[in-house]
Amino acid sequence: MLLGSAGVQAALLCPSYELARKMLKSHSIILCVKTIRRLIMDLGRRAIEHRGRLSLSENDSVDGKTILICIDGGRLRERKTKRGRKRKGQKRQGFHSNWREPLQFVIQTINEEGVACKNHLPIYDATMGKIDFAFDLLEGYLNNMNISNANHVVFCGDGARSYWKRIEPMMKKLGVVNHHEIIDYTHAKQNLNEIIGMLPKRLTAKEMSKIIEEWKDLLWQGNVNEINAQIKKQIRYPQKREKALSKFDNYFKRNRERVQYAAMQEQNLPIGSGCVESAIRRVVNLRMKSPGIFWKKETAEHMLFSEASYFLADGIS
Repeated sequence: MLLGSAGVQAALLCPSYELARKMLKSHSIILCVKTIRRLIMDLGRRAIEHRGRLSLSENDSVDGKTILICIDGGRLRERKTKRGRKRKGQKRQGFHSNWREPLQFVIQTINEEGVACKNHLPIYDATMGKIDFAFDLLEGYLNNMNISNANHVVFCGDGARSYWKRIEPMMKKLGVVNHHEIIDYTHAKQNLNEIIGMLPKRLTAKEMSKIIEEWKDLLWQGNVNEINAQIKKQIRYPQKREKALSKFDNYFKRNRERVQYAAMQEQNLPIGSGCVESAIRRVVNLRMKSPGIFWKKETAEHMLFSEASYFLADGIS
């Protein structure tokens, strides 16, 4: 039991099974790479059958609380065996190793001051499934939490259209009467900076600084219409203006209701998705995005869930 637990923890914490083997050996635990892999995969297969329930306890009640839900994508390489016959003299069949984007989400309890509750651990999970599967998985967690009893439900993420169009139908299905959607403030500033980069080079440093400060203040207030007017006023060159307005329309105009940062802060509601960025770094990047590592879909799914469950159990956020 203890031997298996040590092998699993090493596999989850180390960037490869080989490094896990060496770490265990330094503690006089002799396990081969195949055994370590088998231990972690066996755990994943057993645990994933209870997905959505393992992370919940009596202390996870959402009654009267503010719940923050963040979703974003990571990156890893998926290994797919090539079709067809092996070439003459070829010992092994080749494989494709295209980039895939596992979807990671975090469910977090927020206190009255608008920051994460220390006595309520966040729920992590990630999947190699398509976005509909990811939202079905998220819906299962929220349903088990009786999310309709929460005081506020806040979704925060980047500008990906595929996320936002699925949120309202899911909330209606779960009986949530009122929820909030917000674009992560850092992502919004980054996209505004892309438009700022199209401003004329003739502007002096003082003029540029004044415009930047004014536009970011308009963004904070959610005054999208005035930003639009300022773009038309300041960017005169036709091609750059067209490009800037296209960027504005695709990101800010269609998300005007999701960039009301001042109003959200007045209610002590979160405006950032840093928790999911941290989760992607810990769950996906540090363990599964290492150079030269390729994952079969099923193996990656079990590892993602095991990693997410481990960090939840360990209290790391």
